Amino acid sequence: MSGFNVTKISLFVLMSAVLFVGPAQADNVVGDLTYDGQVNMNDLLVLAGQWLDGPGCVGHPGDCADLVGEGDGVDMADF
Repeated sequence: MSGFNVTKISLFVLMSAVLFVGPAQADNVVGDLTYDGQVNMNDLLVLAGQWLDGPGCVGHPGDCADLVGEGDGVDMADF
């Protein structure tokens, strides 16, 4: 299985979980990339938009979705 297919399957599983379980609500939730108190599809869109963007989130220096904080950009560890 290629890495691209694994990525597509992983994103599908995450999207399905958010749709079936519903958004998580709390203050300062890890993964709340839109800062609205919820982890939902809007946050997934931000993460997907920065997926494999490059080290240090070259295109998003002020709002990088590098949740693990390794400085390597958004990758499977952040997912």
